[in-house]
Amino acid sequence: MRNIKSKILLLVLNSILFMTILLSEYVYTSYYPQVSWHENSGTQFLVIVMISVPMLLVLSIIYYFVGKKGVVKGLNKNLPLLALLVFMLPILLDGSLSFVLITIGTILGAILTLISIWSVVKSIISKENN
Repeated sequence: MRNIKSKILLLVLNSILFMTILLSEYVYTSYYPQVSWHENSGTQFLVIVMISVPMLLVLSIIYYFVGKKGVVKGLNKNLPLLALLVFMLPILLDGSLSFVLITIGTILGAILTLISIWSVVKSIISKENN
């Protein structure tokens, strides 16, 4: 019974993390004029500061306490902090939002999105709770 509860908890946490990463990646890609959701003002990055950062901080605290119980291990345990670093660092490094740093943030965000998808799939199909 505990195994099922821990799998459900891990699936819910990983799904929330994935949606937060996807929202942040959406904001980063909105900076490019090639997409239909383009916004060139740069104020869309406030969404990351106001929504994604608190969510990622809360998730990292939850992952820390769940990790103490052995439910979450390895990269999955540190994924919220890694996402926080990936999405906030380009914004903090350059307040004028240079194209190069936004591109680097977008690429790292895409990689992080793939890692989070892998994490969700792994939490569904794993036989032991890694």
